[in-house]
Amino acid sequence: MLNSLYIILKEIIFAMKRKIIQSTFFTLFFLTIIGCEYTDPRLKIKNSSDKPIFVEFNNDTTSPEMERVEFYLSRAIQAGDTQTFYKRGISKAWSYFIQTGNNKKLYIYLYDLDTVKKYSDMDFINKNRLYLNRFEFTEEELNQKNWTITYPN
Repeated sequence: MLNSLYIILKEIIFAMKRKIIQSTFFTLFFLTIIGCEYTDPRLKIKNSSDKPIFVEFNNDTTSPEMERVEFYLSRAIQAGDTQTFYKRGISKAWSYFIQTGNNKKLYIYLYDLDTVKKYSDMDFINKNRLYLNRFEFTEEELNQKNWTITYPN
């Protein structure tokens, strides 16, 4: 009887160890997958103006699809500041984004915060070209600029 109890306890402990090992393996596997999301932090915009601006990107000549105005107001680049823009995906996600566009260029739209507050309609602002500037760069041109764009030039 004591021998049977010992065998049952031994099997229970073995099963528990196996479950712990499986759970640990699953957790580590899951964390590895989540941790493997790459970002490309190469692009930087320097605001040398005396006003806050915000930026939007596209890989086509059409105006970018816009978020709500509040979204842009919350992520302004203040005067004198430089902001890094991260592109998620692969390690060279900005390159991939550029290469998948029709003209293989990155289009950068700069907006004045006061204009956005005044009109509160990004479609209207884009249709009427009320943005501060629109830059277009090939990947080679961005490499020459060390992926740093200064406004105004």
